[in-house]
Formats: sequence, C-alpha cells, structure tokens
Amino acid sequence: MTILFFLLSQWVTIGIDTIVNNSYPKSLTMQSLAIDSFNTLHAIWHERVGNLYYLFYSYKKPDSNWSTPILLAETTNPNGVIACEPNGKIHIAFTSPIVNYNELYYLTNRYGSFRKKRVTNDNLWDASPTISFSNNLSHIVWIKSLEGGGYKLYYFIGSIDSFNIYQIRNSELGDFGLGASPYISVSPEGICHISYRGGNYPDYHIHHAENSFLGDTNFQYEVLTTANLYDYNSAIYSKENGELFLCASGDDGWGTRKRTCYLHRPANSRIWEPYQLITDTNSANMRSFFVKDNKVHISWERISGNIATGMIYHASNFTNRWINSEVLVDGRTISGGIVVDNNNFGYLLVCHQDGNSYQILCLKSRPFSGMKEKECENRKIRKIVVLKDKKIDKFFYNISGQRVNYLKKGVYFLFDENPLH
Repeated sequence: MTILFFLLSQWVTIGIDTIVNNSYPKSLTMQSLAIDSFNTLHAIWHERVGNLYYLFYSYKKPDSNWSTPILLAETTNPNGVIACEPNGKIHIAFTSPIVNYNELYYLTNRYGSFRKKRVTNDNLWDASPTISFSNNLSHIVWIKSLEGGGYKLYYFIGSIDSFNIYQIRNSELGDFGLGASPYISVSPEGICHISYRGGNYPDYHIHHAENSFLGDTNFQYEVLTTANLYDYNSAIYSKENGELFLCASGDDGWGTRKRTCYLHRPANSRIWEPYQLITDTNSANMRSFFVKDNKVHISWERISGNIATGMIYHASNFTNRWINSEVLVDGRTISGGIVVDNNNFGYLLVCHQDGNSYQILCLKSRPFSGMKEKECENRKIRKIVVLKDKKIDKFFYNISGQRVNYLKKGVYFLFDENPLH
C-alpha cells in the first residue's frame, strides 16, 4: 500500500521540452508559468545580455510545440510575473529602470496584439511585482519606496486603459523592505489576499493582508508563524468563502535549516489550522506554488547551509500526506513555475545550465492520479512494467487505477491475483 501510494504521487518526468537554448543567462520567478482552461501553457522568462535584461514569452497548446519566443520588453529587471485568463489572454507585470529609478509596467494581449503601459512615473523605487486576474480586472501588488524613507506595498486594480493605485497603508516592510517578496491571489468574490515578508530585521514573519470586497482599499493584516524562527518568502492561493492555502519558507535565524511549511484556512473561518512541515530532512527554499482541487504542489530547492544547490524537488499533499520527490537534482537547475492541467499532468518551468549553454526547459510529469486505497487494498504489487503497445493475457492496472489488458506506452502495475491475508 505504502509503495503504491508513493509511486503514484511522486513527480515522474515523462517529457522535457527545450523552449530556448543559447548562451545568455536566464531568470525565472515564482509566477513565470500559467495555464488556461484549454490546457495551454504560457511562459515568460528573462535573458541577460551584458547589463540589460530582456523579457520573453512563449506558449504551448496541447499536443503541439512551444511557439517561437516573442521579445516583449527590453532593459527590464528579472522580476516579470504572469497571470492568465481562462480564455488564454495573458497579463504581465514587471519593473524597468528609468534614469535612476525602477518604474512599474503592465503588459497584456487582451485586446489583440501586446500593449504595454507604464504604470508609475515618479522618483521612487518600484520592485517585486505580483499579479492576479479576477473579476475581469487585473490586480497587481508591488513594493514602493517612500519619499521620507521606508517601503510600503501598493495595489493596482483595473485594466490597461483605466486603473487605480492605492497604498496598502498598514503594510510594514521594515528597513530592508525591498526583500518583502509579495504574492497576490484574488478570490472568486473579488477579495484580495496578499502574503509578504513583514516586520523589521531580524524579526521577519509572513504577513497576510486582505480587504473585504472587490476594490476595497482598507486592508487588514495578520502575522503568521511556522516551524521556522523567521520566514522570508511565501505564496498564497484563495478560494470562495475565505478558504486560503499558503506556503512559507524560512530558516532557524542563523541562515541555515531553511524549511518550507504549509498553512490552511478553512472556508468561512478566520482561524488557520496548525502549520504542516513539508520537509524536515532537507533544508528547502520554495521556488513555485500551485493549487488544484484543494491539493498543493510546490517546487523547492535544496539548500546546503546557506547556499543554493541547484537541486530541485517537488512536494505535494495529493495523497493527503506530504511526499517529496526529485525532479532535477543535477546541481545546475533553478525552478521558476509549476502548474497542473485539467488531466492532472504537472508542468515545471526551469532554468538549466549546461556549460556555457543556458536553457529554459519545461518538464512534464506523469498524472497526479492513481488507485485509491480501496482499489489496491489487500493486493501485493508483483512488478512495475513499462511497455510498448502490446496485447497481453494478464490484467494490469494503469496509473488511473483502471484494469486493462491492452497496453499502450506507459507505466503499469501487475498484482498477485490472490489477496494477501
């Protein structure tokens, strides 16, 4: 039983697409990959050429190749984030330096070809955008420096032609507020939820800010704690009736033993359930986050001391318990986005370095679906086989738990016919 659960819930790569391969270093963010209701993937990434960054976009429809990358913007910082409408229209936020300061930009193809809008125009620093699309509106949160010193979160709501900007007044980011790493999710009702690193050095924790209705500018916030002494980055996902899913990553206060924890707030409740430790055997730093059917999928990078290792893992509570599995642990990979499609296939966007070659890869997993406990109860796995098309006289079970006797290419399980006692 335990073996079967592990095999059917871990990440198993069944395909790797090379989207781009050249000599330019590349960067991704936690929101570099999105998926629409047609299972089309949408990816953005940054390439550094000299001292400049260039923002690129590509998409992949089911059963097709990735599109030729499109150059969207030049001289951008490597912090672009993407959100996707169900119909496939995309929305992107990023910052770009104008003279001595970074300004916020918004870019979308909602009205046909891509259009770009400069959102801010001042002598203040803008950084670390995060984006969500809901209720026919784009929602962007980012960090802005203040004229008198310090930093606050700011909130954009609207479209490329008509929008409003508000300061989230009760956001406390501390003296080093550029590292606050906000992450936004907007519920079906239009309630905006933001998680970010709040507080002042060294007493950092994840803060959660939320408003009360669509367009409300009066945000309330709370401080969340986990197994870590301090938390530095997070991601949040919201559903109807106030249900929230949140992951937070931090360390023991000495820069070591970085861990990622999971928190859940039930619907129609203001009380968070006790945190769950996703991994305790390895130090971890969360790299991406996705929720589907109330199940969480994250990618995390193993940390050695306080040094990133370039070794990427996948964690999920798909089977109602946390399982961590290797994805790419070659020491040359940086993760930047994870999604799961309508057929429960997983996709992970990564930067990969091979000598002087820098690649953007998209890894595809086996579906996160399999036999339920009652379907495999009292049965012993005799073997696991990978076959080409073949007619057989024994009954195998596919990864969806269905009994078959004609095998296409794939992974199958053969059980002893006699139940175990």
